[in-house]
Amino acid sequence: MMKKQSKRNFLLKPILATSLLVGGVVAPTLVPSTTYAAVSSYQTQMDGYTAKYVSFYKDFYKAWDSIEYADDEATATALYKDISTKYNTFTKDTSNYAATLNPEIQDIDSYLKTVLHAEFQVMTAQYKWSIDAIDDETYDTTIDKWTYEYDESNQELLSLLTSYRNKHGITYSTDFKDLLEVDVDKDMVPYTVQKGDTMYSIATKHGITVEDIQDANGLTTYNLSVGQLLVLPVPHTASPSLSYTVQKGDTLYSIAVAHGVTVEAIQQSNGMTNYNLSVGQVLIIPGSETPEAPVTTPPSTVSLTYTVQKGDTLSSIANSVGITVTELKELNKLTSDALSVGQVLKVTKTYTVQKGDTLYSIATAQGTTVEKLQEVNGLTSYTLSLGQVLIIK
Repeated sequence: MMKKQSKRNFLLKPILATSLLVGGVVAPTLVPSTTYAAVSSYQTQMDGYTAKYVSFYKDFYKAWDSIEYADDEATATALYKDISTKYNTFTKDTSNYAATLNPEIQDIDSYLKTVLHAEFQVMTAQYKWSIDAIDDETYDTTIDKWTYEYDESNQELLSLLTSYRNKHGITYSTDFKDLLEVDVDKDMVPYTVQKGDTMYSIATKHGITVEDIQDANGLTTYNLSVGQLLVLPVPHTASPSLSYTVQKGDTLYSIAVAHGVTVEAIQQSNGMTNYNLSVGQVLIIPGSETPEAPVTTPPSTVSLTYTVQKGDTLSSIANSVGITVTELKELNKLTSDALSVGQVLKVTKTYTVQKGDTLYSIATAQGTTVEKLQEVNGLTSYTLSLGQVLIIK
């Protein structure tokens, strides 16, 4: 046996991180895409891409285990040099391959490459420590650095993979999901811990388990603090399919754009192998992220306007509706404090849902939280519809 085995008390699992990693880690530069195969479906492209990663990681982890349990230093060194060569070849080849695919996969590839680099650095540190090439302090510092960077960036790539799945209606292979050790069949929804929250109460409210929350956030205890930001792996429910009757002048592209889906998704849902349409043809339109629905209004219990009464001031009105004088003036485009009896003022800020909006994107843009939007609008889910009017404040 080797003089000592690595202090490997964990195994970084692939590979969810982004180019936001700190410490100067830079993913390999992608070759500019000039041969994007537009006719290839998003599903087919992702299947081909992920298959390459699954294949490499089987070799990578096998080599990692072999290095750790090598009988002597010479064997460990030979194994390390071999996987290092394969690693360099793999990163170059897959970058060139990804450059022939759609730009979203190129983004995913750059993120995966960054974390692959982090994992390789962990393996290298463990190998060097096992042969006494680095001391305990250097080993611990290196492991802490790359583990921290991995953990910090983990949810970013998961969000990207989830977005790709939702947008293009694709599925990921079982091998790839096992490799990631995360559930990309769930939507990661942000949640800010409120006073009185427990992991159990949060899990129960969102129809998930305490273990789901811990796994998604890398938590090993049940401790929470008010204001802490969590991500909740909420099961993804596809929007219901709709039917559409082809009109004169329609094309697959125009129909796809109008319904917020892709041409490929319509073709797959209708068993089509070409782009031909005929007037009167009935198509199945697969669910989109933000289905179009009748315009809705905010809860009737909330007043959107206020009629100025005798004796009112901007300050008294603002205090009574829970906003500031500045906000009240901005809502009504007032340039002075003058008011007149009978004047109608807006006292609640609203927002009309646009195509592609989510509660999280709206909350971020409006300087509020998802939970606050749900509370003031009486929402019990994360579903939105085009034209829906939300109360912001």
